[in-house]
Amino acid sequence: MLNKGDIVKIVSCLVTENRKISEGVRILTCSAPEIAADAHSGQFVHVRVSDTIDPLLRRPFSLYGADPDTGEISILYRIKGKGTQLLGKADAGSRIDVLGPLGTGFPVQGEFDAALVIAGGMGVAPLFYLSEELANAGKKIDFIWGARTNTELWNRDRIESCAGTVRIATDDGSAGHRGTVCDLVARFILQKNHKTILRCFACGPDAMFSALQTLLKDTGIECYASFEETMACGIGVCQGCAVLMKNGSYKLACSDGPVFNLEEVEFNG
Repeated sequence: MLNKGDIVKIVSCLVTENRKISEGVRILTCSAPEIAADAHSGQFVHVRVSDTIDPLLRRPFSLYGADPDTGEISILYRIKGKGTQLLGKADAGSRIDVLGPLGTGFPVQGEFDAALVIAGGMGVAPLFYLSEELANAGKKIDFIWGARTNTELWNRDRIESCAGTVRIATDDGSAGHRGTVCDLVARFILQKNHKTILRCFACGPDAMFSALQTLLKDTGIECYASFEETMACGIGVCQGCAVLMKNGSYKLACSDGPVFNLEEVEFNG
């Protein structure tokens, strides 16, 4: 649940662009200086997609970007249900109701030299913004990106402008390694300089997180993962986005997360 003093705003935002980048995938940009001023990578916004009660609930979206200088925020989303279908019809000049910034973001500061950023599918959405924050913090970045096919490697040049290396894995072998993103992570860990203090950051499906947790066990490498949970209220009231921890407790993806230390999460519950 939100704590007293947390900075969260409900803003009527002017849509400046809702651009199609591939079939069924769009980037929506809107003017929200109040949100952009306080946002960090890994946080999300809760968007009201209709002026009616159908659908009733807001939809959560990771921040693809937030620029306090321009006052703009952006989200990367796939059209797959009624809510995102409605959002896909939001033209430039229209307005959407946005609640945010919400949640706990990625820890980009700290005693580590280099960052390994790991993306799985649509989980890449918050990692563009993260990569820019890491670069601004002076961290060396290696990026490993897993996708179904090469047409889902969106805006790769934005990642390449921040990362020293970008390694690709695709399910169909149309780009990079044919196989899973964890195949490349395993190779990277074996080859890394043992004097380098590495921190991992990830976003993707739970199956990827479970495999990463196994790969990183006993390596001493921290990994912070952004969980893609279904949310209703987005502010810790409904308790509908609980994530099981290894100590038997539950934490809420919307308020305690969506970013968690991966080592603390239980996947066998």
